[in-house]
Amino acid sequence: MDIRNPAQHIDRVVQSPEDVRKNRLRLTTTIEAIRYLANQGMALESIYISMMSFDFAFALLLLDKTMGFTDFLCQALQSKSQDIIFSWWS
Repeated sequence: MDIRNPAQHIDRVVQSPEDVRKNRLRLTTTIEAIRYLANQGMALESIYISMMSFDFAFALLLLDKTMGFTDFLCQALQSKSQDIIFSWWS
């Protein structure tokens, strides 16, 4: 297409009203999809920045230690419970 030739410009192309409606719908959908993806990218960037902070690292370490301690307690209580049940039935 030659942009210097006005006969080939988009406003000179004859389209049916149905084609115009379909093209507008495609364009609107494409724009909305690009906006959505751009917003997701910004959200991921802010999550990455917050994950690199000291507070996040400290909270993650604290959570790891707490979950490890909780797992140890659960295993100990389960062992005691099995011992009680075993001694009751033997």
